[in-house]
Amino acid sequence: MENILLNIGILEDNLPLRETIEQYLELKGGYNIVFSTGRVGNILKENYYEVPDFILLDEHLEDASGIDEIKSIKKKFPESNLIVITGDDNPKLIMKALENGASGYLYKPFTLAQVVDVFKEVIINGSFLQPGTTTKLINMLNKKKETDDLVFDKLTKKEKEIVGHISKGLSYKEIADTLGITFFTVNHHIKNIYLKYDVNSAGQLIFKLNNKN
Repeated sequence: MENILLNIGILEDNLPLRETIEQYLELKGGYNIVFSTGRVGNILKENYYEVPDFILLDEHLEDASGIDEIKSIKKKFPESNLIVITGDDNPKLIMKALENGASGYLYKPFTLAQVVDVFKEVIINGSFLQPGTTTKLINMLNKKKETDDLVFDKLTKKEKEIVGHISKGLSYKEIADTLGITFFTVNHHIKNIYLKYDVNSAGQLIFKLNNKN
């Protein structure tokens, strides 16, 4: 892989670490640094002739949360692979990063050789997670499923019927017609369902139902 020129972007607020990564990749050869900064705003407003193949993205930037900005960065560089670098191994944060479009997650502290290994892994397999991370995510999803199952068990019979119809994409009026009840009765049941599932919209509820298993 060392013979292949890869374009790299670095978003890291720790200046010594940022410069160390930049210098290491330049000395190693095969890498071109497109940008290196601690502020995501700097890259979003600039125009670049080259598109980064990889962007190393710190979670705690000078002007934003890196993970919260993944979608904005992907919109500007849709072909780039984003690798989140952070010392936070919270599985919820990892899941959010992956859902937002990250291709990998590398814990600090890491060696410079590990950075290159991540590039290789993503090129070969399309993504990278360190050992143990997958287990954390699976455990989190299993706990979420158990919680959602308990919520479903606490629904009334009518609420369960309505949830079933919502998951099929039926509108409130269609549910009312199907169950032979009024639109207002359906609306009342749905408000109770929202409270029990801790959601604020049909979209959030459908997302929970579709990711239940």
